[in-house]
Amino acid sequence: MRQTSIVKTMSPTMADEINKFRRFRRGISLRGRLMLLVLVGIVPLLIFNFGYQYIEYRSDVAATGTRTLALARTMSQLIEGELNARVLALQTLASDRALHDNDVEAFRQRAQIFVDGQFPGANIVLLRPDGQMIMNLRMRGVALPVRPDLGSIRQVLTTGAPSVSNLFEGARTARLVLAIDVPVKADDGSIRYVLTMNPSLDIFDAIIRRQHFPESWVVSVFDRKAVIAARFPNAIKFVGHEASSTLFQPLQTRDEGILDTTSLEGANLQTAFSHGDQFGWAVAIGIPHHELTGPVISSAVKTFGAGCMMLVIGLALAHFASRSIAGSINSLRLFGAAPDAIPANPPPGGLPEADNVAAASTRA
Repeated sequence: MRQTSIVKTMSPTMADEINKFRRFRRGISLRGRLMLLVLVGIVPLLIFNFGYQYIEYRSDVAATGTRTLALARTMSQLIEGELNARVLALQTLASDRALHDNDVEAFRQRAQIFVDGQFPGANIVLLRPDGQMIMNLRMRGVALPVRPDLGSIRQVLTTGAPSVSNLFEGARTARLVLAIDVPVKADDGSIRYVLTMNPSLDIFDAIIRRQHFPESWVVSVFDRKAVIAARFPNAIKFVGHEASSTLFQPLQTRDEGILDTTSLEGANLQTAFSHGDQFGWAVAIGIPHHELTGPVISSAVKTFGAGCMMLVIGLALAHFASRSIAGSINSLRLFGAAPDAIPANPPPGGLPEADNVAAASTRA
């Protein structure tokens, strides 16, 4: 009576909401409530597990990026080491007495022995400060051209220190060339010539191959203009191309970094890159995203399958339990509907609480 009077004093809208809630509560069967209990117990655990796996995935991705960046730094140092080894050897050759005596023919012979013994496949060029070739081991008996790219020569003339160029096309062929330039100084300290080595770009391929990277990874060596000097895989196809649009700008503006990129083949990668401190050439290492997400997706699928199995088993047990409880409650309903037919000792219905109510009804 009191609840009815309270509802009557409320606004119509609030009273309707309360009545709806009561009908909702009365409308859920015992079986439905038990199944809802199973859902409430299992679904939050699944959500927690998925959330935990996502956090672990993000942590693993970050750790993989850090390891890849460390590897890119190591490789950029290896590139610097290879270039430095040739700079030092070229500086030794630049001190040859034949150069100071202007005996170009004698110097050619010594330069050829030097290349054959230490750096097979390389070329040695002697240039004037204006870029005009005086000697080229690969050209003999022809008029020698001016070197097309003079950027690193100007740097040598300005600083008096060795310099490494970016990639450029050779004077007589379309073949990409790298120039390592060192000054040849006169007795008064002025720069008389620039001595250049054009090493084979295979030295960078050899560095990449020695690391034994997985076949799916993308590893590239770039000059300071983000032009590819060596690459794994598809070196023949992409050497001489600029970096992909997603990597080109970071290579130009940052010393190192970890970012998501798209390869020239169109694959989505997590890429780490690092520039060398001395010459500025860079190494970039890209790992396909599917290698990072694959284990997580596999684990999530297994978790989802196990959760669905647990849910099905739980719902089946709830269904079985609801039938047993419903039988005991139905016995109480029959006792209430026919109180004269209540036996003196009602048989147990399987639910202690219902049995207690039946016994109390018998005593009453």
